[in-house]
Amino acid sequence: MNGDLYSTEKDVFFVHTKEDQQQGELISAVVARLTSVGVTTWLYEDWDWERKVRRPGRGARRSSGRLEELDHSRYLAGDPQPFNAPIDEIDDGALAHMMHSSKVIVLCEPGRRGPTEGVWQECKVLGGLTRGPILLHVIPADETGRVFARLKPTAEYQCQADAPPDVVADEVFASISTAWLVYCVQWRFSMYGGGHRLMKAVASLEPSVSKLIEQSPRYEPVEARPRDEPPPEPNSTAGMFARMESFEVEHFEKWWTELAPLRSIELASDGRPATRAFRGLVAAIDASWREAFAS
Repeated sequence: MNGDLYSTEKDVFFVHTKEDQQQGELISAVVARLTSVGVTTWLYEDWDWERKVRRPGRGARRSSGRLEELDHSRYLAGDPQPFNAPIDEIDDGALAHMMHSSKVIVLCEPGRRGPTEGVWQECKVLGGLTRGPILLHVIPADETGRVFARLKPTAEYQCQADAPPDVVADEVFASISTAWLVYCVQWRFSMYGGGHRLMKAVASLEPSVSKLIEQSPRYEPVEARPRDEPPPEPNSTAGMFARMESFEVEHFEKWWTELAPLRSIELASDGRPATRAFRGLVAAIDASWREAFAS
């Protein structure tokens, strides 16, 4: 495991079968698109998947070893191999950190061979997360999505059998980007409710993302303040909060401007459902953010 892993956060984590070549090619193409617009991703190569641990009664038997590897009952019985070698075990702590600190987890449905031990372990860790990231279920054209259905994903994308690989990659990229934008607005701009008011306005303007917004783990229903409410006194507590809210809108404007590469990316899949939803989300945010933060 990389020494600085626990101080690192990234945006997207992919749960997939390493041996599945088709999944690997799709993820590589999607990661390239995400990287080009500044969205960071966890890859299996970023950490040591397994760690050496010692478990009583498990591991290859051998004649010598460390004291903590000694099986005392076998030693007292005169067994010539009373020690157990360390075994490789998936590092749950590293997995939990990476998953919980991500904004979106992409669940790539296994093919006909079914899930590997590593995928099952990731499902187990995901099942223990509370108020975690958005779960996006990516399902191949000929699959039903049964493996990850038990995790109750926030959203899903079903690949189309007639779509060429670059269009599928664009659609998965658009699905991830839509989920990432919703999560970030709800999470980064939640202190004074501006982000939640914005997402409420977006949901009414762009129905294709309303379900994602309301099922997001960061969703909070909010009500706009009455428009006839008088402005707060400058030196009052309410006045102080009003000034802090102005910093929030400035922060949002700076962040939204920095996302220009993502907002304007050219995709071959324009006109397809996931890309239309992504474009609609961006347009709705553009149309609503000033009023949402001022209301």
